[in-house]
Amino acid sequence: MKTGADIDGAHWTAEYDPVARVIHVWRDARGLGNFTAPAALFGDVTGGGAKSVDEHRVEEAALRAFLHRLAADLRPAPGSR
Repeated sequence: MKTGADIDGAHWTAEYDPVARVIHVWRDARGLGNFTAPAALFGDVTGGGAKSVDEHRVEEAALRAFLHRLAADLRPAPGSR
């Protein structure tokens, strides 16, 4: 699953790898790193069959929320530039 968002003038992209349980993150097409996916974000159950449209939307929203939180955490503190 992959999603993106424009945050603070940059395009952020996150891709969730359910096998490795890792989220790959890019900012303006530059790799920022791989982050362990929080279990609370996607749960611990895998292989439950095809997902419904609603389940897919919920997971995409969770991935986008992770992306926004990460962008906020990496934003420089005011006055630190």
